Amino acid sequence: MKRFVAALTATLLLWAQPAQAQSILRDAETETMFAEMSGPLITAAGLSPRDVKVVLINDDSINAFVAGGQTVYVHSGLLQAADNANEVQGVIAHELGHIADGHVVLSDRGTKPAMGMYLLSMVLGLAAMAAGSGEAGAGIMAAGQQAAMGNYLAFSRTQESTADASGAKYLREANVTGRGMLSFFKKLQQQEYRFGTANIDPFMQSHPLSGERVSALTADLQASPAWANKPDAALEERFRRVKASLPVMSCPRRARCKAIRRATSRSTRITRGPMPIINRVIPTKRMPRRMRWSRRSPTIPISSRSRARSCSRLAGRSSRSSRCARRPRARATTR
Repeated sequence: MKRFVAALTATLLLWAQPAQAQSILRDAETETMFAEMSGPLITAAGLSPRDVKVVLINDDSINAFVAGGQTVYVHSGLLQAADNANEVQGVIAHELGHIADGHVVLSDRGTKPAMGMYLLSMVLGLAAMAAGSGEAGAGIMAAGQQAAMGNYLAFSRTQESTADASGAKYLREANVTGRGMLSFFKKLQQQEYRFGTANIDPFMQSHPLSGERVSALTADLQASPAWANKPDAALEERFRRVKASLPVMSCPRRARCKAIRRATSRSTRITRGPMPIINRVIPTKRMPRRMRWSRRSPTIPISSRSRARSCSRLAGRSSRSSRCARRPRARATTR
Protein backbone atom coordinates (compact mmCIF):
# COMPACT_ATOMS: atom_id res chain seq x y z
CA MET A 1 0.00 0.00 0.00
CA LYS A 2 2.85 2.37 0.74
CA ARG A 3 4.22 1.82 -2.75
CA PHE A 4 0.88 2.65 -4.35
CA VAL A 5 0.31 5.73 -2.19
CA ALA A 6 3.77 7.03 -3.15
CA ALA A 7 3.14 6.43 -6.85
CA LEU A 8 -0.30 8.01 -6.71
CA THR A 9 1.00 11.03 -4.81
CA ALA A 10 3.77 11.56 -7.35
CA THR A 11 1.24 11.45 -10.18
CA LEU A 12 -1.16 13.69 -8.27
CA LEU A 13 1.46 16.40 -7.88
CA LEU A 14 2.74 16.16 -11.44
CA TRP A 15 2.20 19.84 -12.08
CA ALA A 16 2.40 20.71 -8.38
CA GLN A 17 6.09 20.06 -7.88
CA PRO A 18 7.54 21.48 -4.65
CA ALA A 19 9.00 24.91 -5.31
CA GLN A 20 11.16 24.74 -2.18
CA ALA A 21 13.27 21.96 -3.75
CA GLN A 22 14.32 24.31 -6.54
CA SER A 23 15.78 27.78 -6.53
CA ILE A 24 13.67 30.72 -7.67
CA LEU A 25 15.44 33.15 -9.99
CA ARG A 26 14.63 36.79 -9.28
CA ASP A 27 15.46 39.29 -11.99
CA ALA A 28 13.76 42.60 -12.82
CA GLU A 29 14.01 42.06 -16.57
CA THR A 30 12.49 38.57 -16.32
CA GLU A 31 9.66 39.63 -14.05
CA THR A 32 8.83 42.57 -16.34
CA MET A 33 8.75 40.22 -19.33
CA PHE A 34 6.43 37.78 -17.57
CA ALA A 35 4.13 40.64 -16.53
CA GLU A 36 3.94 41.96 -20.11
CA MET A 37 3.29 38.59 -21.75
CA SER A 38 0.81 37.30 -19.15
CA GLY A 39 -1.15 40.50 -18.39
CA PRO A 40 -3.62 40.28 -21.31
CA LEU A 41 -4.04 36.53 -20.80
CA ILE A 42 -4.78 36.95 -17.09
CA THR A 43 -7.42 39.56 -17.86
CA ALA A 44 -8.95 37.29 -20.52
CA ALA A 45 -9.13 34.48 -17.96
CA GLY A 46 -11.18 36.67 -15.62
CA LEU A 47 -8.39 36.94 -13.04
CA SER A 48 -6.64 39.95 -11.54
CA PRO A 49 -3.09 40.72 -12.73
CA ARG A 50 -2.27 41.85 -9.20
CA ASP A 51 -3.01 38.37 -7.80
CA VAL A 52 -1.49 36.11 -10.47
CA LYS A 53 2.29 35.80 -10.51
CA VAL A 54 4.61 34.06 -12.95
CA VAL A 55 7.82 32.83 -11.29
CA LEU A 56 10.99 31.52 -12.93
CA ILE A 57 12.59 28.40 -11.41
CA ASN A 58 16.15 27.28 -11.96
CA ASP A 59 15.51 23.87 -13.52
CA ASP A 60 16.79 22.55 -16.85
CA SER A 61 13.72 20.41 -17.55
CA ILE A 62 11.03 21.65 -19.94
CA ASN A 63 8.07 22.12 -17.64
CA ALA A 64 5.64 24.60 -16.12
CA PHE A 65 3.11 23.96 -13.37
CA VAL A 66 0.78 25.46 -10.78
CA ALA A 67 0.90 24.34 -7.18
CA GLY A 68 -2.22 25.89 -5.73
CA GLY A 69 -3.06 29.52 -5.38
CA GLN A 70 -2.54 31.79 -8.37
CA THR A 71 1.14 31.34 -9.13
CA VAL A 72 2.53 29.90 -12.34
CA TYR A 73 5.99 28.34 -12.07
CA VAL A 74 8.05 28.24 -15.27
CA HIS A 75 11.30 26.25 -15.51
CA SER A 76 14.35 27.92 -16.99
CA GLY A 77 14.71 24.92 -19.31
CA LEU A 78 11.41 25.87 -20.92
CA LEU A 79 12.75 29.35 -21.75
CA GLN A 80 15.86 27.77 -23.23
CA ALA A 81 13.77 25.42 -25.39
CA ALA A 82 11.40 28.15 -26.59
CA ASP A 83 12.29 30.00 -29.78
CA ASN A 84 10.21 33.11 -29.10
CA ALA A 85 8.04 34.78 -26.49
CA ASN A 86 4.82 33.63 -28.19
CA GLU A 87 5.64 30.00 -27.35
CA VAL A 88 6.01 30.92 -23.68
CA GLN A 89 2.69 32.77 -23.86
CA GLY A 90 1.02 29.58 -25.07
CA VAL A 91 2.37 27.66 -22.09
CA ILE A 92 1.30 30.38 -19.65
CA ALA A 93 -2.20 30.40 -21.20
CA HIS A 94 -2.42 26.64 -20.59
CA GLU A 95 -1.39 27.03 -16.94
CA LEU A 96 -3.88 29.87 -16.48
CA GLY A 97 -6.51 27.40 -17.65
CA HIS A 98 -5.63 25.19 -14.67
CA ILE A 99 -5.99 28.16 -12.31
CA ALA A 100 -9.22 29.55 -13.75
CA ASP A 101 -10.87 26.11 -13.92
CA GLY A 102 -9.81 25.25 -10.35
CA HIS A 103 -8.08 22.01 -11.27
CA VAL A 104 -5.83 21.94 -8.21
CA VAL A 105 -8.79 22.45 -5.89
CA LEU A 106 -10.86 19.81 -7.68
CA SER A 107 -8.10 17.20 -7.71
CA ASP A 108 -9.92 15.26 -4.95
CA ARG A 109 -12.51 14.24 -7.52
CA GLY A 110 -9.85 12.12 -9.15
CA THR A 111 -8.02 10.86 -6.09
CA LYS A 112 -10.98 9.74 -3.97
CA PRO A 113 -12.45 7.26 -6.51
CA ALA A 114 -8.96 5.92 -7.25
CA MET A 115 -8.24 5.41 -3.57
CA GLY A 116 -11.61 3.73 -3.08
CA MET A 117 -10.91 1.27 -5.89
CA TYR A 118 -7.52 0.47 -4.45
CA LEU A 119 -8.79 -0.08 -0.90
CA LEU A 120 -11.58 -2.34 -2.18
CA SER A 121 -9.08 -4.44 -4.12
CA MET A 122 -6.91 -4.66 -1.00
CA VAL A 123 -9.83 -5.98 1.08
CA LEU A 124 -10.82 -8.53 -1.57
CA GLY A 125 -7.22 -9.61 -2.06
CA LEU A 126 -6.63 -10.10 1.65
CA ALA A 127 -9.88 -12.05 1.91
CA ALA A 128 -8.78 -14.34 -0.93
CA MET A 129 -5.41 -14.85 0.74
CA ALA A 130 -7.10 -15.68 4.04
CA ALA A 131 -9.22 -18.28 2.22
CA GLY A 132 -6.06 -19.98 0.97
CA SER A 133 -5.79 -18.52 -2.53
CA GLY A 134 -2.59 -16.53 -2.25
CA GLU A 135 -1.99 -16.12 -5.98
CA ALA A 136 -5.57 -15.05 -6.62
CA GLY A 137 -5.35 -12.50 -3.80
CA ALA A 138 -2.13 -11.04 -5.18
CA GLY A 139 -3.69 -10.84 -8.64
CA ILE A 140 -6.74 -9.02 -7.28
CA MET A 141 -4.55 -6.49 -5.48
CA ALA A 142 -2.37 -5.87 -8.56
CA ALA A 143 -5.44 -5.48 -10.79
CA GLY A 144 -7.01 -3.05 -8.34
CA GLN A 145 -3.86 -0.97 -8.20
CA GLN A 146 -3.68 -0.83 -12.00
CA ALA A 147 -7.35 0.10 -12.29
CA ALA A 148 -7.04 2.84 -9.66
CA MET A 149 -4.00 4.37 -11.35
CA GLY A 150 -5.67 4.22 -14.77
CA ASN A 151 -8.80 5.88 -13.38
CA TYR A 152 -6.82 8.81 -11.97
CA LEU A 153 -4.69 9.22 -15.09
CA ALA A 154 -7.84 9.43 -17.21
CA PHE A 155 -9.08 12.19 -14.90
CA SER A 156 -5.73 14.00 -15.24
CA ARG A 157 -5.80 13.80 -19.06
CA THR A 158 -9.29 15.31 -19.05
CA GLN A 159 -8.03 18.23 -16.98
CA GLU A 160 -5.10 18.79 -19.33
CA SER A 161 -7.36 18.78 -22.39
CA THR A 162 -9.67 21.27 -20.68
CA ALA A 163 -6.71 23.52 -19.85
CA ASP A 164 -5.59 23.40 -23.50
CA ALA A 165 -9.04 24.51 -24.66
CA SER A 166 -9.15 27.27 -22.05
CA GLY A 167 -5.68 28.47 -23.03
CA ALA A 168 -6.71 28.70 -26.69
CA LYS A 169 -9.76 30.72 -25.61
CA TYR A 170 -7.63 33.14 -23.58
CA LEU A 171 -5.25 33.64 -26.50
CA ARG A 172 -8.16 34.46 -28.79
CA GLU A 173 -9.75 36.91 -26.36
CA ALA A 174 -6.40 38.59 -25.64
CA ASN A 175 -5.81 39.02 -29.40
CA VAL A 176 -2.62 36.94 -29.23
CA THR A 177 -1.76 34.51 -32.00
CA GLY A 178 -1.73 30.82 -31.17
CA ARG A 179 1.14 29.93 -33.49
CA GLY A 180 3.52 29.67 -30.54
CA MET A 181 1.24 27.28 -28.67
CA LEU A 182 1.11 24.90 -31.64
CA SER A 183 4.83 25.15 -32.40
CA PHE A 184 5.75 24.37 -28.79
CA PHE A 185 3.49 21.31 -28.69
CA LYS A 186 5.14 20.17 -31.92
CA LYS A 187 8.52 20.41 -30.15
CA LEU A 188 7.19 18.16 -27.42
CA GLN A 189 5.95 15.81 -30.12
CA GLN A 190 9.45 15.63 -31.58
CA GLN A 191 10.76 14.62 -28.14
CA GLU A 192 8.16 11.85 -28.01
CA TYR A 193 9.38 10.62 -31.39
CA ARG A 194 12.92 10.63 -30.02
CA PHE A 195 11.96 8.41 -27.10
CA GLY A 196 9.75 6.21 -29.27
CA THR A 197 6.04 6.99 -29.42
CA ALA A 198 5.25 3.37 -30.27
CA ASN A 199 6.55 2.31 -26.85
CA ILE A 200 4.45 4.88 -24.96
CA ASP A 201 1.11 3.71 -23.58
CA PRO A 202 -1.25 6.69 -24.06
CA PHE A 203 -3.62 5.38 -21.37
CA MET A 204 -0.87 5.41 -18.73
CA GLN A 205 0.10 9.07 -19.23
CA SER A 206 -1.03 12.03 -17.16
CA HIS A 207 -1.10 14.23 -20.29
CA PRO A 208 -2.51 13.49 -23.73
CA LEU A 209 0.12 12.78 -26.35
CA SER A 210 1.40 15.93 -28.01
CA GLY A 211 0.14 14.82 -31.42
CA GLU A 212 -3.39 14.55 -30.04
CA ARG A 213 -3.12 17.98 -28.47
CA VAL A 214 -1.96 19.53 -31.75
CA SER A 215 -4.81 17.88 -33.66
CA ALA A 216 -7.38 19.10 -31.14
CA LEU A 217 -6.12 22.70 -31.06
CA THR A 218 -5.17 23.39 -34.68
CA ALA A 219 -8.67 24.13 -36.01
CA ASP A 220 -9.62 26.28 -33.02
CA LEU A 221 -6.43 28.35 -33.09
CA GLN A 222 -6.41 28.84 -36.85
CA ALA A 223 -10.02 30.02 -36.77
CA SER A 224 -9.13 32.79 -34.31
CA PRO A 225 -8.96 36.36 -35.70
CA ALA A 226 -5.59 36.75 -33.97
CA TRP A 227 -3.98 33.89 -35.91
CA ALA A 228 -2.44 36.24 -38.49
CA ASN A 229 -1.23 38.78 -35.90
CA LYS A 230 2.47 39.41 -35.77
CA PRO A 231 4.28 38.99 -32.42
CA ASP A 232 5.17 42.05 -30.37
CA ALA A 233 8.66 43.14 -31.46
CA ALA A 234 9.49 44.78 -28.10
CA LEU A 235 8.42 41.68 -26.19
CA GLU A 236 10.44 39.42 -28.47
CA GLU A 237 13.53 41.59 -27.94
CA ARG A 238 13.06 41.43 -24.17
CA PHE A 239 12.68 37.66 -24.40
CA ARG A 240 15.98 37.35 -26.26
CA ARG A 241 17.75 39.39 -23.57
CA VAL A 242 16.28 37.27 -20.78
CA LYS A 243 17.18 34.04 -22.58
CA ALA A 244 20.76 35.25 -23.09
CA SER A 245 21.09 36.11 -19.38
CA LEU A 246 19.86 32.73 -18.10
CA PRO A 247 23.38 31.23 -17.71
CA VAL A 248 24.43 34.23 -15.63
CA MET A 249 21.30 34.09 -13.45
CA SER A 250 21.61 30.36 -12.85
CA CYS A 251 25.28 30.58 -11.82
CA PRO A 252 26.10 34.20 -10.90
CA ARG A 253 29.21 33.50 -8.82
CA ARG A 254 30.96 31.62 -11.60
CA ALA A 255 30.11 34.29 -14.15
CA ARG A 256 31.33 37.09 -11.90
CA CYS A 257 34.58 35.29 -11.20
CA LYS A 258 35.14 34.90 -14.93
CA ALA A 259 34.45 38.59 -15.40
CA ILE A 260 36.98 39.43 -12.72
CA ARG A 261 39.63 37.21 -14.33
CA ARG A 262 39.02 38.81 -17.70
CA ALA A 263 39.27 42.29 -16.20
CA THR A 264 42.48 41.61 -14.31
CA SER A 265 44.38 40.30 -17.32
CA ARG A 266 46.63 42.93 -18.89
CA SER A 267 45.66 42.07 -22.46
CA THR A 268 41.96 42.48 -21.70
CA ARG A 269 42.48 45.87 -20.10
CA ILE A 270 44.50 47.08 -23.07
CA THR A 271 42.18 45.80 -25.79
CA ARG A 272 38.78 46.27 -24.19
CA GLY A 273 39.34 48.92 -21.57
CA PRO A 274 38.22 48.79 -17.94
CA MET A 275 35.34 46.49 -17.05
CA PRO A 276 32.20 47.94 -15.42
CA ILE A 277 31.91 47.89 -11.65
CA ILE A 278 30.28 44.70 -10.34
CA ASN A 279 28.44 45.11 -7.00
CA ARG A 280 30.41 48.18 -6.03
CA VAL A 281 30.75 48.82 -2.30
CA ILE A 282 32.66 51.38 -0.30
CA PRO A 283 35.67 49.70 1.35
CA THR A 284 35.96 50.11 5.10
CA LYS A 285 38.82 49.70 7.55
CA ARG A 286 37.19 46.62 9.07
CA MET A 287 37.50 44.67 5.83
CA PRO A 288 40.72 42.69 5.30
CA ARG A 289 43.19 44.20 2.89
CA ARG A 290 42.64 41.65 0.14
CA MET A 291 38.86 42.22 0.31
CA ARG A 292 39.35 45.90 -0.51
CA TRP A 293 40.19 47.34 -3.89
CA SER A 294 42.43 45.21 -6.05
CA ARG A 295 45.36 47.22 -7.33
CA ARG A 296 45.53 45.26 -10.58
CA SER A 297 41.82 45.87 -11.29
CA PRO A 298 40.89 49.13 -9.54
CA THR A 299 37.43 49.24 -11.14
CA ILE A 300 36.17 45.96 -9.64
CA PRO A 301 36.07 45.62 -5.85
CA ILE A 302 35.54 42.30 -4.12
CA SER A 303 32.31 42.99 -2.29
CA SER A 304 31.69 39.94 -0.09
CA ARG A 305 33.55 37.32 1.86
CA SER A 306 32.06 34.46 -0.18
CA ARG A 307 33.20 36.01 -3.44
CA ALA A 308 36.61 36.63 -1.92
CA ARG A 309 36.84 32.94 -1.05
CA SER A 310 35.81 31.86 -4.56
CA CYS A 311 38.46 34.15 -6.04
CA SER A 312 40.94 33.88 -3.17
CA ARG A 313 43.82 32.84 -5.38
CA LEU A 314 43.27 35.80 -7.68
CA ALA A 315 42.77 38.29 -4.87
CA GLY A 316 45.69 36.93 -2.88
CA ARG A 317 48.02 37.13 -5.84
CA SER A 318 47.03 40.71 -6.62
CA SER A 319 47.34 41.80 -2.99
CA ARG A 320 50.78 40.21 -2.62
CA SER A 321 52.00 41.87 -5.77
CA SER A 322 50.73 45.23 -4.56
CA ARG A 323 52.43 44.82 -1.16
CA CYS A 324 55.66 43.85 -2.83
CA ALA A 325 55.44 46.88 -5.07
CA ARG A 326 55.02 49.23 -2.10
CA ARG A 327 57.55 47.58 0.24
CA PRO A 328 61.08 49.10 -0.10
CA ARG A 329 63.93 46.69 -0.58
CA ALA A 330 66.28 46.17 2.33
CA ARG A 331 69.77 47.46 1.60
CA ALA A 332 72.71 45.20 2.30
CA THR A 333 74.98 46.68 5.00
CA THR A 334 78.50 45.65 5.88
CA ARG A 335 80.51 46.52 8.94
